[in-house]
Amino acid sequence: MSKDRIYVIDTFSLMFQVFHAIPPMTGTQGQPTNAVFGITRDLLSILEKKPSHLVCAFDSPGPGQREQIFEAYKANRAEMPEDLRPQIPLIKEVLAGFRIAAVECATWEADDVIATLARMGTE
Repeated sequence: MSKDRIYVIDTFSLMFQVFHAIPPMTGTQGQPTNAVFGITRDLLSILEKKPSHLVCAFDSPGPGQREQIFEAYKANRAEMPEDLRPQIPLIKEVLAGFRIAAVECATWEADDVIATLARMGTE
């Protein structure tokens, strides 16, 4: 049995959690940074556990496979908060700085990417 410890994160889910849990913060240029701070803090906590693999899965932009199946999928979901959207590129920079793989697959959500990686990890 392998001793690999693999972490796969639904990045948008974590991003929303920390954005709403941490009071507004701004960088030196006045840009919002509370989600960047929260994700960085959580990644450092995970990295302390010495995972053999760490992947951050992202939802692909635009309509996906699920909208093709069910047109009203997520139709009642609120728009992304205005202060959260500009933090996404900064979060991707943090991931690159830590050399953490960021995975996004066109027309699929992070959940689908995570399920695929989990299945691959068991084969």
